[in-house]
Amino acid sequence: MSGLISDYNIVTNTYISEDTGASQTLAQWRTQTGKETHSFIATAAQLFTSAAANNYTLLATSPAINAGDPSFTPPPFYDQRGPNYVRVYDGQIDIGSFEVQPSPHSTPRPTPTPRSRPIPAPRP
Repeated sequence: MSGLISDYNIVTNTYISEDTGASQTLAQWRTQTGKETHSFIATAAQLFTSAAANNYTLLATSPAINAGDPSFTPPPFYDQRGPNYVRVYDGQIDIGSFEVQPSPHSTPRPTPTPRSRPIPAPRP
């Protein structure tokens, strides 16, 4: 595991060795490796709008919000949605590929105001 850097992740409570198939908890993994100091356990229901529908935007109450590595500096400058969505919003990166932030505002287009037209008087 030399060179492995792993922290600020959201995980399940079971780590399984690819070599032996043995499993251990997050606490055991931390004790054994010294890794995942800031990582925590959460479920998809706690994190995402609707994982079942492949909607992985974070819930407003998601523990992933502002829980990423505070020393992160871009690049990337944007989250996976592109240039309208900055990668760090509100001072600290969120864990995951979506950064919670207000939707980008488009320039409003003026809409004409309906006007009543005078009705011509009948001709005699």
